[in-house]
Amino acid sequence: MTAAEVAELRERLGLGVEDFALVVGVHARTVYRWEQGALAPEGPAEAVLRAMRGALASWPDRVDELKRLAGESLNHGGLAWLLEELMFDWLAEAPTRE
Repeated sequence: MTAAEVAELRERLGLGVEDFALVVGVHARTVYRWEQGALAPEGPAEAVLRAMRGALASWPDRVDELKRLAGESLNHGGLAWLLEELMFDWLAEAPTRE
């Protein structure tokens, strides 16, 4: 993901850098570096960012729900809680591939 894509994702979720970092599971300094283009997301963090971006693209009518989930994740365990919610609630509704 590019620096602009990371910043756009964070802004669409309505999160500050520190809160976004907690949701993604990285240090706030890492998010700053991503958004400045000094560092590119990789590994698990990149996968989380791509999944969040994919959720926003797949369910544009559920942006408010994803924002709510991201916000709630800050109170319930951060990244692990968010992933559990996305995996069990959202993916259960996704069409199956044949």
